[in-house]
Amino acid sequence: VYGNRIGFMAAAMADIALEEMEKRKTDADGILGVAINGIPRAALISEELGKELIIYRPSQERHGKGGAFSSNYASPQGKKVLVVDDVVSTGDTIKAAISDLQEEGGNAVLVVVLVNKTPQDEIAGVPLRALIRARSI
Repeated sequence: VYGNRIGFMAAAMADIALEEMEKRKTDADGILGVAINGIPRAALISEELGKELIIYRPSQERHGKGGAFSSNYASPQGKKVLVVDDVVSTGDTIKAAISDLQEEGGNAVLVVVLVNKTPQDEIAGVPLRALIRARSI
């Protein structure tokens, strides 16, 4: 994939995030990228919105212990956070990210993904928006 294509997708996702946060009268202090595929989009969104970048690596074990936040980037502590990933299939990864974010003292205000493969409009009580919604027929 060419970098400019990721940029176009990230710009559209940033637009969705701005619209949703304005509608909900909230804002984000930081943009959390879920490793691996959420990171490039989150980096571009954080640049476009002028917000700090937070990097989250999910647990290697499914349903195991929590994931980790990279100490090389912003801390989520005390921040309102926009969570960014590529695809929501079951929602488990995003649920874990939200839970770990709360344990670190952060608060997820919105989740934005490229593709939502579920009928859900929220995950763990956090609004979920996508560029594309894919449904089985």
